[in-house]
Amino acid sequence: AWFNFNAGHVALSNGQYVLAVYRFLNCATRQRDDSEAWALAVGSAFGAQDAVLMTLAITAGYFFVKEKLLVDFFRVTQFSQVSAAERERLQRMFAEIVHTSQSLSSPKSLTVRFIGTDQTNVFEV
Repeated sequence: AWFNFNAGHVALSNGQYVLAVYRFLNCATRQRDDSEAWALAVGSAFGAQDAVLMTLAITAGYFFVKEKLLVDFFRVTQFSQVSAAERERLQRMFAEIVHTSQSLSSPKSLTVRFIGTDQTNVFEV
């Protein structure tokens, strides 16, 4: 995980934003509570202007670290110096991406089977 984190920084400093995204995502998925790695993946995707990677990094990162993603995004990326209006716009964009991705998943039924001493019971949840 640390190798990918460090390789992500090297790629980021060399302007290889897509490579940096993948390195930071690799690190973040291995250490799921590492909000800094998730935030750097989002920042790198933003630098690459890749909406798909940015959406992936935001939704996955928010799933694991919740609001800490946004806090660290403004702490460790080039967006730490943005104005209050720009910060608010980015916060709304994050919230919109998270809420939109949650509404895309349709509920699916789940079959649960319990095996008892005299019979098997099947429930649809």
